[in-house]
Amino acid sequence: MATGGLVALLGLAALAIDLVVQYLPASQALQDGRNAAVQAETDVKLALAKGDSSRFAAAAADLRQARDDFTTKSSILDTGWVAAVVDRLPWAGDQVRAAQAMRHAGAYGSQLGLDLLPVLQRVVPSTAAAGGALARLWQASSAESGAIRAAQGDLTALDRAIAEIPGGGLVGPLDRVRSTLQQKGTSLSASAHLALNFLSVAPSALGSTERRYLVLVSNPGEERPGGGFIGAVGDVVVQRGQITSEVFSDSGVYNGKIPPEPAPRPLDTYLFRGVPWELSDANWSPDFPTSAATVSRMYREATGHAVDGVISVDPVALSYMLQVIGPVRVPPYPQTISAANALLEINYITNHARPGDPGKAFLPPFAKLLFDRLLKPGSGDLNALIGALGRGVQEKHVLLNFTDAALQGVVTTVGAGGQLANPPQDGLLVADANLSGGKQDLFVDRRFALQATVAVDGTVHDTLVLTYRYPAQTEPAKLNLTRSLGGQYVDYVQVLVPGTARLDGITLTSQGLTQAVSAEDITTVGLRADFAYLLTVPPGQSVTLQFDYSGPFATPGGGYKLTWEKQANALTWPIMGVARLPGNRTNNWVSDLASDRLWVVH
Repeated sequence: MATGGLVALLGLAALAIDLVVQYLPASQALQDGRNAAVQAETDVKLALAKGDSSRFAAAAADLRQARDDFTTKSSILDTGWVAAVVDRLPWAGDQVRAAQAMRHAGAYGSQLGLDLLPVLQRVVPSTAAAGGALARLWQASSAESGAIRAAQGDLTALDRAIAEIPGGGLVGPLDRVRSTLQQKGTSLSASAHLALNFLSVAPSALGSTERRYLVLVSNPGEERPGGGFIGAVGDVVVQRGQITSEVFSDSGVYNGKIPPEPAPRPLDTYLFRGVPWELSDANWSPDFPTSAATVSRMYREATGHAVDGVISVDPVALSYMLQVIGPVRVPPYPQTISAANALLEINYITNHARPGDPGKAFLPPFAKLLFDRLLKPGSGDLNALIGALGRGVQEKHVLLNFTDAALQGVVTTVGAGGQLANPPQDGLLVADANLSGGKQDLFVDRRFALQATVAVDGTVHDTLVLTYRYPAQTEPAKLNLTRSLGGQYVDYVQVLVPGTARLDGITLTSQGLTQAVSAEDITTVGLRADFAYLLTVPPGQSVTLQFDYSGPFATPGGGYKLTWEKQANALTWPIMGVARLPGNRTNNWVSDLASDRLWVVH
């Protein structure tokens, strides 16, 4: 054999030996690390779901094994001579680079878990934990600030490593490891960034010094532009994670204590008629930060107390939480509030709709009882309650506004601030304000539809059709909720669209007659144009209101994008859309307004 052939043969033999002795075990280490990380995830979920703190020890052991697999046991993937050579080959190079990126992602992810475990252990309820959820959160965020900062760095590095994993076909365990990392990493990143950002500001939010927060209990049965009628107000004072004061009151107790000022014109003209503006109706702006500022100002004027934040929650959000903690009863009242009946039952009780209903006196002790239960969750309830809160936030049944800029930044990131957005192209928000004096929004059915015709130059002609159907009520209790103003539904409808929009016309169809009508008002809210109309729907009838408007809402020669925002506290209504683009292209869209919706047509 020629010398060159012998050298090549020896080289191949050395490569084979190196692969068997070092590289194959390193590749297996990635698979082992994946398995250990998945098991750690299972252990943590069990610890959160069952309040089993022993599971944290098992998770820590799994994460240490995973970290070892992704670091020392697979280091040859970054430092070995074979990897350096193979990296230059077309297909094999992708395998090497994928293995390296996954190794880095696994290492950062494992360390992230190890950094977070002591934080989670302080937050999760246990028999040894002192105080309620806020106290544990305060202790965790204060005592583990170093671990929180380290976890933030790990998470950023994890995101970067996952982004570096190449696509294409991968062999053997590499494909399974990549699938796990990308799937878990994507879902982890958004929630973990939010949780870590909140933990980083929690010491300030929970009060190195005293913090005062208002909890508004709002009613979707009687909508205002910025949420439901405010039935009760909780004044909660927090310091160092401890609630030092907690008082819930009927919002009516503040009437007469606020310097008299006129209500917003539509509210004054059609309902108040000269009665001064009240805190219960202070959420008149569809922009929740604006409404929160008004509520805070009125509360300060009535009590002398400055406010550090406003939290709005409604019975729909409470029903999600009752699915976790179970039905509640407020002694001495016999009524039971459950997840299934929360919205209607609370309205019956607080409005004396049935014989024996206690009225608004029920709402403050009910709100306090539920608030206390939420702050002291039972073993295993914490994770489910966080999920329920997240659903309430996503559906705008929970809204938050804080004076602390860092804390409000976290709220804004997760979409919990209720701020009126400035859409990049077309945008829409339909805000109903019930000026009937009753709870008709519990029963009025809505169907919304939008047709957008897009021109080549980016001009969009929108036709928005709003249909309101008001079934006649026959049950005495429901009739008692809707008797005011003759039982008609009087709705001050506001259609908020891009500020460049021009109103082309409004058409009303009622009792078989279609006619052109004029806007009640045309104003601006922030950067949005606001077209308003006062709509009346008699019981047992259906009325359709059509708005035609246009403007430069799309990119010339491009596609079409619509941001359809949900009104704060509103119930869920079906929506549909049709986009007609140049070239006879048509796109249909059917959804609902459980939350904000984004519609993109290319």
